[in-house]
Amino acid sequence: PLTPFRSTDWFGLTVVVALALALRIYFHTGLFGSDEVTYIQTAVSIVAGDWQASNYIGATRYGMNLPLALSIYLFGLSEASANLWPLLCSVGEVAVVFAIARWLWSTRVAMICAGLLALLPLHVHIAGRMLADAPLAFFLSLSVALLLHAAYSRSALSYFAAGLAWGGVFWVKESVGLLYLPIFLFLILLLDGINGKWSSLLGGVGLSLVANCALMSFVAGDPLHV
Repeated sequence: PLTPFRSTDWFGLTVVVALALALRIYFHTGLFGSDEVTYIQTAVSIVAGDWQASNYIGATRYGMNLPLALSIYLFGLSEASANLWPLLCSVGEVAVVFAIARWLWSTRVAMICAGLLALLPLHVHIAGRMLADAPLAFFLSLSVALLLHAAYSRSALSYFAAGLAWGGVFWVKESVGLLYLPIFLFLILLLDGINGKWSSLLGGVGLSLVANCALMSFVAGDPLHV
């Protein structure tokens, strides 16, 4: 069974997350251009009530654009609000890595693993960009953590949540979601084999796809627009 968290683990997690957040704020990269412009323009259009679909793939990555639009809606249009979603995902992935390492090994190993990720220069850099890379990495790591939890707990809810985490990957970058799906399914097969809980896992995957098709039907009149 997975080792449950103790008070010392929560303290260690808090320290690593605080370190990760402080580094990413201090070394904030800022706007470079490229796809950042597409994501921000799409988010601003959504906030203004314009949901018209684009034929450019970056504008259909609603796992990036919708949280970005929510942040801009709540806090106004600024570099800080545009960067909030990637920043939170970057720090969130540090926390996810801590949890995986703690479950499998020990608090010390968890501190080392999460600390290395928190200090990794490229990880710090990407957290300051308005790009889909940090959200994508977060959902990839989260899906692995939830698969691990599902395999050990045999919880239908964990299986379902793992399926939704795969959906997060698909919603952020559809091509990666499709390429990752066979690996995702192989991981749970390797961890837990085929059992009755797979229906919950596939339910999460299916719900993610149906929701994306519904959104595409709304914005483009074509459920398969993506």
